[in-house]
Amino acid sequence: MVDRERMLRVVTMTETHAECVVERDNRPGMTGRTARPLALKRFTTSAFRLIEDAVDDADQVLYARFLAAMADVKGGTASPEEYATAALRVHHELTAESARALG
Repeated sequence: MVDRERMLRVVTMTETHAECVVERDNRPGMTGRTARPLALKRFTTSAFRLIEDAVDDADQVLYARFLAAMADVKGGTASPEEYATAALRVHHELTAESARALG
């Protein structure tokens, strides 16, 4: 297998496959292209590493709060602004909690 640093973003899913767009690739001209559909079961193998896997243990609780807030965004047509607003709300909550702990 070719040694390759490639980052994919899942854009749609069916029951069995995921459509992905290439976010980053060390091969020139690949970024922004649509990758061939990937079987969902391949994501459970060592062929893929989720970005979330790189989060330090100390940040897991904070990261989980951000993910939970963004997962609470309802609807199949949610906009990026709605997800950003959910994350910003958690950021404000964390800032307030930190200020209370220091004060």
